[in-house]
Amino acid sequence: MTITVVDTGKVNGTVLDMDGKPVGGAEVKITASDGTTYSTTTVANGTFALDVLHGDFTWRISKDGYKAISGGSSVAPMDTTELDLANRPLVKKGEEWPASTSLLTYVALGAILVMVLTALVMVPRRKRGRKRAA
Repeated sequence: MTITVVDTGKVNGTVLDMDGKPVGGAEVKITASDGTTYSTTTVANGTFALDVLHGDFTWRISKDGYKAISGGSSVAPMDTTELDLANRPLVKKGEEWPASTSLLTYVALGAILVMVLTALVMVPRRKRGRKRAA
């Protein structure tokens, strides 16, 4: 009898550009917690798949003409981890991807503006109400 121990997991993902289009030919490097590096290149539809040592790992994706992206994740033995790269596109050098906090900033500024306008409307009404009571 032969017993085979599988201590790897699979890491999948799809690399996209700022317009949401797949990026083929991007280099994907995954470094496992033991220091082993695994690499592959995305195919034309931007997808990749790698078998890596289970546990924590770091990843880096790069392509000429684009700014590299990186992060970390983990995979269990005989399991699959899908890297969610939808909000981490490859950005062409010289271009900027809007920060995810920019929407939050606009919402916060909008809330402050509403509070200020409400205060400006309410203060004159309170003053008129006090004059009538006197």
